[in-house]
Amino acid sequence: MRSIVLVLSALLLVGLAVGQGVQIKTTFKPETCTSQAKAGDIVRVHYSGALEDGKMFDSSRVEGREPIEFELGAGRVIPGWEKGIEGMCIGEKRELVIPPELAYGERGAGEGIIPPNAVLHFETELVSIAAGSGSGSGNVDGAAKPKSSGGGIDFGVIAIAAVFIGI
Repeated sequence: MRSIVLVLSALLLVGLAVGQGVQIKTTFKPETCTSQAKAGDIVRVHYSGALEDGKMFDSSRVEGREPIEFELGAGRVIPGWEKGIEGMCIGEKRELVIPPELAYGERGAGEGIIPPNAVLHFETELVSIAAGSGSGSGNVDGAAKPKSSGGGIDFGVIAIAAVFIGI
């Protein structure tokens, strides 16, 4: 009986470790929140991404780069971002820890820059929210569209490609 309890406990712990989902830590939240990001919104997000060893693989905060812009809920970024950005207020900052199954999985990305089965760490800041084509029209906060990000690896584009090739 005792061995059955130990086995079940071990299976439970493994299940929790594998199926944790995105870990979200809010590091800054504005005093007032007039709008929260939801599916269908066009969001602009500053980010820095790192591997578990702390090695940064991409950032929108380097000179010449702009925040990434995408429609939330449209599958244009990794699933961990979809979950981690939803509900954010403009100006809010979050740290996201994304397991491989909600990131790039067994294939990795960026020609080896993100290895297979990598857990990804992101620091994010929601810069703006605009109503998407599916959720009405008009700009929620008056933010302009970003310029080309230029330079670096645009992992938003990799995420879009990943959707099309079935990653």
